[in-house]
Amino acid sequence: LARRVRRHSSRAGGARRGYVAEFLEAAFDDAVQFYGFKPNAKGFFTHLKSIEAYLSTSGSERAFNAMRYGELEQPLDDEIINKVFLLIHGELLRAIRQLFIPGISLRTVGDRVENAVKGALVNDHGAELGYSPGSDKEVEVDSYFKWLWGFPNWRAALAEAKRRKLDIGNATANSVLANAYQSLAQDNDPAVRYYLSTLDILPRQQRDYIPEVEWLGPTKFQRGVVKSPAGSPLGRIERRTDGLWNIIPLVEGSVRVQETAESQTDARAWLADLLTHPVAVAVGGNRREQRLVGEANRLLPQSGVWLSRAAWVSGEDIPTKSHTWELEFWDENHGLEVGDEVVVEFLPNRLNLPMRPPKGTVLAVDHWKVSVSDRSYPM
Repeated sequence: LARRVRRHSSRAGGARRGYVAEFLEAAFDDAVQFYGFKPNAKGFFTHLKSIEAYLSTSGSERAFNAMRYGELEQPLDDEIINKVFLLIHGELLRAIRQLFIPGISLRTVGDRVENAVKGALVNDHGAELGYSPGSDKEVEVDSYFKWLWGFPNWRAALAEAKRRKLDIGNATANSVLANAYQSLAQDNDPAVRYYLSTLDILPRQQRDYIPEVEWLGPTKFQRGVVKSPAGSPLGRIERRTDGLWNIIPLVEGSVRVQETAESQTDARAWLADLLTHPVAVAVGGNRREQRLVGEANRLLPQSGVWLSRAAWVSGEDIPTKSHTWELEFWDENHGLEVGDEVVVEFLPNRLNLPMRPPKGTVLAVDHWKVSVSDRSYPM
């Protein structure tokens, strides 16, 4: 395609060549900005400062052959592969394709996504935004458009709506916003879906208990395992090319990106909140608030152990047996000692189950980990 563009622009003369070059440069620069790359930052993305620098790195004959024959001639040139970004390549191909369509209005990725968001917010809702003059709905529709016009562009309006959970205090507008977001989430354009992903960034998280990270791979501060103070893994965090952080909790079931944070600190703190639980630890007359580490459904008995919840609620006698709780505290200074009679109460009960707090005698203490023998455990 690139060769075809050069031949076509050559036949068209200097003016055409300049026009083609300017549009490809604009498409490249807009893609770099849209996808959040930081070419002026020291390090990995400096070859994204210009289309010439990018193509000289990733589009040379040497780079092409290294990728083309990489499977046959291991090892692959990792430096080249790591500097090729499919998102950027895709946008350049879209830009080149437009140059061969007569009469088309040329659009960069930002223009394309802006147009898609406009369609979702306004153009695709003819019936939903229709009203009878003088009706209550006319007031709501007018209020919706006044709200939209208060933003510099359509993307900014949708971003604010998402921040407000698609509720701007107007029933008609809320319905349009919800439908718009749903339709954009199903759009075939990856740039539209990427834009939506940037609207779901976590707010700033707490800073009271932040776990450590064991960084993986040759490049530090890019991918790591988040661990509790005792060393138990809570999940993984991965830095995206746009500087955001994907969070993959270590929980039962399928492992997938669950949230996105603006900073690694927020990513770590979110995992700490997700996989620790506030408790009250009572020994004698002393009661202290602590945090237990672990997935909620693993901190409690399995549902089958509780036999009959109706019997539990009604107060019927339930057979008991001895059970040992293996608890991991966030704070090593939990204050428990072997022989203590302890009651651990969950604050609050996140699962909304009729559960009895673990209680019994402390059998062993190993820094953050405590074993408690519970002699009143239901059979």
